[in-house]
Amino acid sequence: WRALVFGKTGAGKSHLANLLVGRSAFRSGDSLASVTNQDSVRKASSQDGWMTVLDTIGFGDTRLPPETVVKSLRETALEAPGGVDLLLFVLKKERVSVAEQETLSYVTQLLFGPECLHNLYMVVTHAGRLAREPELRQPWLKEQAAASPPFAAMLAVLGPSYADRLIF
Repeated sequence: WRALVFGKTGAGKSHLANLLVGRSAFRSGDSLASVTNQDSVRKASSQDGWMTVLDTIGFGDTRLPPETVVKSLRETALEAPGGVDLLLFVLKKERVSVAEQETLSYVTQLLFGPECLHNLYMVVTHAGRLAREPELRQPWLKEQAAASPPFAAMLAVLGPSYADRLIF
């Protein structure tokens, strides 16, 4: 499997990537500034070779102009010459802005195209209670979608079975 993790700076992309490969291959931390940068490791595989993860610079990077982040995302995607099997949009459980919605749209519509949607999942980080208590997820999702048009639009990108494409 080849997975690409993407999302906003500070969402937990590198931490998730480390969990997926089963080791600390990517730098991650609790910094207010971006931890992943242009010189960071962008590709790592699990020890058994079953999973290769491509880690990306976050959108909204605190030190880089947006065009540099977009270029880096394209270059990272090209590090999987056989293609990407799994797109993981990492979203921190906090107020969602139009920027996150635009990031998801850019990657799914312009970078990979609509044919990638069947490989797209949203990983909501910093959502321990929702991870532990699945019965809270659907009411939470409905409440957030009603309160946040950008979040509702992001769920729409996941399709009618969006709840099956969310990971907490």
